[in-house]
Amino acid sequence: MFGAEPGGKLPVTIGDDYEFGHGLSYESDDSGAIENLQPAEDLSLQAGESVKISFDSEPGMDASFALRAPLFNPLSAPTEMPMTEVENGHYVGYWTATNNLSVAGAEIEVIIADEFGNVERDIAEGRLFINQ
Repeated sequence: MFGAEPGGKLPVTIGDDYEFGHGLSYESDDSGAIENLQPAEDLSLQAGESVKISFDSEPGMDASFALRAPLFNPLSAPTEMPMTEVENGHYVGYWTATNNLSVAGAEIEVIIADEFGNVERDIAEGRLFINQ
């Protein structure tokens, strides 16, 4: 075989940076494709108040977010909410607290996917304290 090692394995070398399918860039320093994820600090929301969720990434991605908390996602509620690319590579979404929900420390997870199905997820540093 063409340069095969014993056992039939071919040596493969990948450089420090590698790009998959013209979409998400995966780098050796684990910086990921999601940057400047907000909110970066904990927020308290009362019914009717909204939180702005935003991040920067590659332009042209499908972006959404979800709130993660125990017993928060009833079957009738959507688990992921869409985000909009408001500027080239800058994504924004909003969520408004309701009066029938009380959560301490909900996580905000953002999800992006490129046209090839590559998916990247990240969780904001800031947590939500809803009707507390």
